Amino acid sequence: MKKLEIKDKPLKEIHVYVLLFAVVLLSGILTWIIPAGEFDKTLVEETKRTVYVSGTYHAVEANAQNPWDIMNGLFDGWVSSAVQIFVVLLMGAWVKIVEDTKLITKSFSRLTHTFQGREKIVVIVVMTVMSVIGGFGINPSIPLLPLGVVLSYSLGYDGAVAFAMIFLGNSIGYCMGAFNVLSVGIAQEIAELPRFSGTGVRLFDHGVSLLFLIFFTMRYIDRIKKNPKSSVTYGSQVTIAQDAVETSGENEKFTKGDWANIVVFVAGFTAIIYGVMKLNWSMKQYGPVFLVMAILTGIFGGLGANGTAKSFVKGCEKMVFTAMIIGIAKAISIVLANGNIIDTIVYALSYPISKIGPVLGANMMFISNSFINIFIPSASGQAATVMPLMTPIADISGITRQVAVLAFQFGDGITNNIIPTSTSLFACLGMCGLRYDKYLKWLMPVFIALNVIAFAVLTVLQLMQWGG
Repeated sequence: MKKLEIKDKPLKEIHVYVLLFAVVLLSGILTWIIPAGEFDKTLVEETKRTVYVSGTYHAVEANAQNPWDIMNGLFDGWVSSAVQIFVVLLMGAWVKIVEDTKLITKSFSRLTHTFQGREKIVVIVVMTVMSVIGGFGINPSIPLLPLGVVLSYSLGYDGAVAFAMIFLGNSIGYCMGAFNVLSVGIAQEIAELPRFSGTGVRLFDHGVSLLFLIFFTMRYIDRIKKNPKSSVTYGSQVTIAQDAVETSGENEKFTKGDWANIVVFVAGFTAIIYGVMKLNWSMKQYGPVFLVMAILTGIFGGLGANGTAKSFVKGCEKMVFTAMIIGIAKAISIVLANGNIIDTIVYALSYPISKIGPVLGANMMFISNSFINIFIPSASGQAATVMPLMTPIADISGITRQVAVLAFQFGDGITNNIIPTSTSLFACLGMCGLRYDKYLKWLMPVFIALNVIAFAVLTVLQLMQWGG
């Protein structure tokens, strides 16, 4: 008797563009269901920020988004994200030019030879440095991620390890750190608290969270070393620096041009970090830096004008997939805003907080901010939106203002690791060849742990009536 063979039918993968477009469509549908409304807003002259006026929420005329409106919102997403998109393209061009000068090949070949058998140390050091940077509210994940990809593959790992080193390491610092100007600084200012007060608690939260991320990453590394097919990026195409990864075997000597390009690299990223910390730079200022770096790298690397131009175009080509994702993610919040329902969502989430006890209220404040972050993913924008509301709610509910700020910080930061409206998240996922659905499943232990830490800290601190 012939044995019946049952063959598994492979599941058809859903393209990330399809997933994001479905969320854009859902946002349009919600504008037909959720009542339109808004808060009165006022401009604070000292800070030049627009803040919501507590107790002024009122209904406004509905503006439900029809299919044509949704398509316009999608296009506006690309247009309004032009700065981020072109920075990503320029960054890709620079990386490709560096590749073609063989500087990446030589650098990572030396690094892998130096740390052979101790590759995990490199991962831990890079992750810790990125976390410290994030603790100051600096997010250089997009410009640094390409180098992280090359480093990870050179060490024998994958795109997910690169993502953990650069993006998640930075994110831990950003959402738990003590000196984040964009979240903690603004929120404490609105709540009329001393700036960066409560440092000890935040440093403790930061340290515990970073240790868990390191533990999670080390276990994942052990798993993929035993079975490369268990990698969450197995079979995916890395969109950047692939050539450098595949040819990083030889330990070649540095030329004078290589040393000049190392100076260009250090100077470029020093300028970006200094500009963010001291000159209030936004991503718009990254673009000219990468453009100058690309041109100088090509010249010092001996590519010539034509060779540099050819590498420039190829580098941009590799980043188109990632660049387009940024605009689609941005379209989600645009459609919701055009439909006049973002303020309604903020109001609905913040209202119940004032109706329960302070301990539950503190945790509800964290949950509310987590959901609000989906619709207002900007840390400074969310601080200006919710803290004028959360501060009086905290006073009425018996929640200390310091706990209210911490609940905002956790809510704003932790969900940045999963929300579909985060343009930097999808840009970095695209660079690593990491699909969003696989990423969510892979990250879930970290996401759950961070939320448990947040709930525990808020509960204990509110019971202690922590005032910083």
